[in-house]
Amino acid sequence: MERFMPLYDERVELAPRDVVARSIDDQLKKCNEKYVLLDISHNPREKILSLFPNIASECLKYGLDITRQPIPVVLATHYMY
Repeated sequence: MERFMPLYDERVELAPRDVVARSIDDQLKKCNEKYVLLDISHNPREKILSLFPNIASECLKYGLDITRQPIPVVLATHYMY
């Protein structure tokens, strides 16, 4: 799957969360995919590990190094209590 946010909003990945979520949903439906790939590997390894230590650790359990590989992402609903 190619980078798709430029098709939806001029702010691309910096668009508001709801815009990004709707764009992901639309893209998944159009392409009949189960997930999109989030690639943060362009950032320095140290920065990724300091900002996302828990995600990095959990992904490594499944053989995924988020400092070098894209992360499969699905939509989720978050509720605040």
